Amino acid sequence: MAARSFAAPSLHSFWTRTLCLLEENLVYTVSASSYLSRARAELGSSDTARLFYAAFELRAGIEARLQEYLEHGLDVPKKQKQDWAIAKLGLSVDRAFRFDRVARVEIRERKSGKLLLRVFYTPVSKELRKLGEKLGDYLHATKFRESTDSWWGEFRTKIEVGCHLLEEAVEGNLLTPPLRNRKSGETWLPMTLPAGVTASDIGLKGNEYLLDFQYFTSLADARCDTA
Repeated sequence: MAARSFAAPSLHSFWTRTLCLLEENLVYTVSASSYLSRARAELGSSDTARLFYAAFELRAGIEARLQEYLEHGLDVPKKQKQDWAIAKLGLSVDRAFRFDRVARVEIRERKSGKLLLRVFYTPVSKELRKLGEKLGDYLHATKFRESTDSWWGEFRTKIEVGCHLLEEAVEGNLLTPPLRNRKSGETWLPMTLPAGVTASDIGLKGNEYLLDFQYFTSLADARCDTA
């Protein structure tokens, strides 16, 4: 594993945007992980009609994850960040990053080599994007179907597969693949910190650390390689 020394990157915490509903003081969070959580909840309902709500939450979660990546990318035009269609968002992500693999970054103390933090970038796969686009076909008025119609099972399977793929996409802590700021030369690593870890726990500011970069075809491979 090749290691290079860089000035410690700034840690840009990602704050979940929330849409506050005035009625009954409800809060509808709009992060990709929140959409995924609601999609799974709807999928677990015994009411077949809830599949349509699960499809909406899943589709919105895919859009949100792509938007989260674009929001933290370098030199991404504002208009692209405001897109909502999965096809357009996916194309913008491809152009901005030109990267579709899983990235793992390990931050270590320069002198001791002690591992301080391990984070991952997990892309929204083309398979998930395609599935998300097809879910739009279900979000319109539909014809009557008997409960025994295989159409329902196929619909459920699409949502289950999509939830699994989106779960992997939101598991990554990095909100872009590792990037280099062309103007400052600094390594750009916007991230959400793992559960239980705060910025003060890491204390990177003003110090130099080793950043180890590795790239994989899947998150499972990236994790197995740490064993």
